[in-house]
Amino acid sequence: MMSAEQPELSSSIGHHSDYIWETKVVLEECSKVETYDELRERVQEDNILNKGSEDYRRKMLGEIRRRTGIGKNEIGDNALIKVINSPSVSDGVKDWIIYYHYSQDSLVKLLTREFLYPKYESGILSVSRDDVIEFIDGLEDEYPEVKEWTENTKQKVASHYLAALKNFGILEGKQKKEFKYIRAPNEVVAYVLYRLFDEGLSGVDEVVSSDEWRLLFLDEEETRERIMDISPTYVEYEKRGSVERLEPKYDSLKEVVDDF
Repeated sequence: MMSAEQPELSSSIGHHSDYIWETKVVLEECSKVETYDELRERVQEDNILNKGSEDYRRKMLGEIRRRTGIGKNEIGDNALIKVINSPSVSDGVKDWIIYYHYSQDSLVKLLTREFLYPKYESGILSVSRDDVIEFIDGLEDEYPEVKEWTENTKQKVASHYLAALKNFGILEGKQKKEFKYIRAPNEVVAYVLYRLFDEGLSGVDEVVSSDEWRLLFLDEEETRERIMDISPTYVEYEKRGSVERLEPKYDSLKEVVDDF
């Protein structure tokens, strides 16, 4: 879990919801503007999200920008924007991809990889807010910033995290959250795979051992099976005995999403 370049953990998810609908609206608007300044005007001044105060709209847009990576030089030329604006991509696939980007938050990624996924893998049926808080308390030695969080902050983080995972369809229930049947669509598997390709990963072992697959609740063997599912549509995957070969069919993530 510890790494030489581990990011500092932020409690920001305790102050924001999952913003699934709002993220879709903002990313759809990205296809209609040319600059981030125009997008900001549409959200903060024109109030396309129909939200209360301008300050709240500003903070919401900032959080959506942080999660999605949209910026002044990426409006309209971003794989995520392309997916959300594609009429051929189902709402279910779009929600999964928004979930994946939500999971890139350093705290969400840690909670999902190191707390939620192991419980899912071991067959535990449900988790509670207290379970999340207990895990967060155990992070204090490795992440000194967590020691500065109040109990109220930890409660908000735990509640918002579980609520988001419920809204994304990973969990269900009220007090105790239970795991639903989890199977990411093939397009989402291809999306994550090409993100890894774009980061320089190549060989089968290197790809399937990436912790990113835990965000989709897949172990290494299941990842191999899912890559086989998307071959030859999105990649070329072949296994002969102990020899495996994995080759991309597209040059980048932006290219593969055009064929979703």
